[in-house]
Amino acid sequence: MAIRIEQSLQQTTDAYALLSRVDLDHVRVAASSVISRNRPSTPLSNLGCEIGFEPDRSAIDGSVLLIVTEFSCRVRDQSPGTPPPPVVELTVHLEASYNILEPDYTPSDAEIDAFRRGNAVFNCWPYFREFAASMFTRMGFPPPSVPFLRLVPLRDSNTVRDERPSSVKKSRKALPA
Repeated sequence: MAIRIEQSLQQTTDAYALLSRVDLDHVRVAASSVISRNRPSTPLSNLGCEIGFEPDRSAIDGSVLLIVTEFSCRVRDQSPGTPPPPVVELTVHLEASYNILEPDYTPSDAEIDAFRRGNAVFNCWPYFREFAASMFTRMGFPPPSVPFLRLVPLRDSNTVRDERPSSVKKSRKALPA
């Protein structure tokens, strides 16, 4: 299973314009909240995990672009009956710091928006996975199975058209450039 971030051809172009002019310097935890309620009396197989993320804010400070993304993980008892509050709730705001490599370059709002909704989330994803695994283990729960994250073209036939021959489309070895 994977979580997909879909972007249009224009968003991908805008994000690449910024991606080609920055380097990721570091990722830090800007804020977090972890709530662990009593361990459920139900088997672990009845627990369901909800994963979410939301691009938050961005700012340019000199030659540094800062982008914050909020990630969340909630584990609920999925036994029949009234849905109880989550057994575990984890929210973390990860701040990615990017060095702008070209002194005369100022990214456009569209470039920053496309980058923060795709690439910045993708860059912070491994840090979120590690944070969630560590916090759940410290609370006495098995680490959640946080899926992989993929950036993919928007599946709108009017926006992105797959022009590869049918033999290439069927091959698992041929990945889009």
